Amino acid sequence: MKNIKSKAIKSAANQSDMVQRLGQFQILEIDPKEKRIFASIILKGEGVPIQFDGYYEFINTAEASYIKIVKGEVSKEWIHEILQLGLEQKDGIMIPIPQKYSFILKFII
Repeated sequence: MKNIKSKAIKSAANQSDMVQRLGQFQILEIDPKEKRIFASIILKGEGVPIQFDGYYEFINTAEASYIKIVKGEVSKEWIHEILQLGLEQKDGIMIPIPQKYSFILKFII
């Protein structure tokens, strides 16, 4: 069951306009009990995937759904520093979820 959930979440995330602009998830695993995400992401223009390990909240409003990153680490130092700057300046980083997936994802994550 975990493998099916991971595939569904990865498929939904890869449909996000923001993700499509940046690259594609190779691995996306979510632990809903710990509210933790692990991802391997191949970014456009990069030959080697980067690793992300972090914590999230799921935000579902009438207008849209989001995964809000509240803490995280990235394997590539300069990207890690950009993430930390974003987290310091905001109360988390919002990643929009396509509306067609938000109903299902709120039960999974």
